[in-house]
Amino acid sequence: MNKSINCMTIGIQSILCKADSISVSIAKWCVKASERISKDYPDFIVGRSGLKKEKYEDDNRTLALPLPSNCPKCYAVFNETGGITFMLAEEY
Repeated sequence: MNKSINCMTIGIQSILCKADSISVSIAKWCVKASERISKDYPDFIVGRSGLKKEKYEDDNRTLALPLPSNCPKCYAVFNETGGITFMLAEEY
C-alpha cells in the first residue's frame, strides 16, 4: 500500500485560494512539477518567475520551471512520506 502524501504549505494554499491569474499560474506549475519530479533526478523543482524556458541546474538534480513575472518563487520537494511538498521559497 502506498502511504505517500502530497501536501502544500500555508503560503501555497493562500495563493491557490484566490481566483486570479497568479493562482492559476501556480496551480499549473504544481501540476507540471509533480509530473517532472523524480526519485532520481531532478528531485527538486524550482518555479522561477521571469524564466523563459526550463533549465536543469546543480548537475541535473534541480529543474527550474518558468513562472510569469508576477508569481513568487516556489519549490517542490519530496517529503518524508515519499510524497511531494509544494511551498513558497520563503517557507523552505
